Amino acid sequence: MPLIIMNLLGGIVALIWLICLGQWRVIFAGLLSFLCATFLISFALAPGFLFGLVAVAVSSKKPDSRFVLVTSAALSQLYTTAVITAWGSIVLYFCLRMATPSSLLPVLLFGYEVATGPWAALAARDQQSDSRSNSVFHVLFLSVGYVIAAASPWLGGISVPTSFIILAVTMAVSWVFQLVIFIAEFSAERRERRSLGLE
Repeated sequence: MPLIIMNLLGGIVALIWLICLGQWRVIFAGLLSFLCATFLISFALAPGFLFGLVAVAVSSKKPDSRFVLVTSAALSQLYTTAVITAWGSIVLYFCLRMATPSSLLPVLLFGYEVATGPWAALAARDQQSDSRSNSVFHVLFLSVGYVIAAASPWLGGISVPTSFIILAVTMAVSWVFQLVIFIAEFSAERRERRSLGLE
């Protein structure tokens, strides 16, 4: 529920707050990053599709090659997770650098929208093209990881480098979680094909 409220109202509240504080540099930097994010992220994710091409090529020649398919999926998800972690870390880094003591909270709220918004849009597009897509979990874990990482130096007195580690660990959990889902779905599909006599 807190994440739903933050997704619905966080960006608007933060934007109004920053306008009242006169933090125009933060506003322009955040809006520019948000607008450019889709192109930058799509460009950064392109090399990860190579793992998918390898999986398709191998599965066409060796349909029973479970190890290659799972490994390709794991590497593809790992690359995507690394790109997401890098994006979230970069946004958090610049938010912490640009914020003043009086503007820290609205800057972090605004940064949350910049960090998660582009991925939410990509996940929604993936869901429309493939209802079985698990990309929504990337957004969920990024949202949780960013909130914890951003709040840790502010509330818990944790160092900034440690907050980046928190974000990376959260996204690593996301990677493992999605890999487990992929293996479970792949195994279920193979059992179904065998029961139908297709394998």
